[in-house]
Amino acid sequence: MAIQQNEYKVSETDVFVGAALHDIGYIRINGIRHGIVGGEIALELGYSKRIARIIETHIVGGISKELIIASNLDLPIQDFLPIALEEKIVACADQLVHERCKSGIYLIEDPSKNEEIAMNIYKLYEDIFYLCFNSRKETVHNSK
Repeated sequence: MAIQQNEYKVSETDVFVGAALHDIGYIRINGIRHGIVGGEIALELGYSKRIARIIETHIVGGISKELIIASNLDLPIQDFLPIALEEKIVACADQLVHERCKSGIYLIEDPSKNEEIAMNIYKLYEDIFYLCFNSRKETVHNSK
């Protein structure tokens, strides 16, 4: 993995398992809550809290508690922002498969909130690009 070659520690196993399970919540529910439900399912199946968090934070590339409140989303009032490298990798990869990052935009009815989502996604891309192509350890965004 390019990130590991550049001296950053990342668990390939957690990335692969998190990526494979990131949408598991859809077996019980549709919509934005699939990340939360997916994290619960992962824990029920005996996966670690790290895997559950990867699943929970992949929604729309990460979502802040402020945006949850402002958009009256059906989510617990807390940050679901990817922080660990494994979380960022899976959230970023999930956004890459959606045409023009539309996956999260439709979830927010108020178009003025889409800018925050777009910025979170941009920061994810920037972080992953930096980690893949820069061999010096420096601070990356915390997706907020």
